[in-house]
Amino acid sequence: MLAATTARVSGKVFNIGRGQPVSILEIVAKLNALLGTQLLPYHARLDLEEELCYRLADIARAEAELGFCPGTSLEQGLRHCLDYYSSWRQDFLGISRRKQQLESGLASHE
Repeated sequence: MLAATTARVSGKVFNIGRGQPVSILEIVAKLNALLGTQLLPYHARLDLEEELCYRLADIARAEAELGFCPGTSLEQGLRHCLDYYSSWRQDFLGISRRKQQLESGLASHE
């Protein structure tokens, strides 16, 4: 919203985040806690060095040009995402199941 209301930023790209490093495994753990699950991430290849690597969004440009200041914790942000996408979950699951049925030839002709 800041970019939509700030002059001279049209067409620019901004990283938005907390400005604090987080690992993929930490995100999975927080999602599991929020969802009450114990899912493990799927690894195409096991690379311990990569798993220990942290991700960090460089928000300096957003801070300087938009006056952006992180105010949402990782848990709050994940909860907002889950709440937002949960409204589509049942529709998606229904479409997914129907697609699987069609692909496996088990779909009945309605």
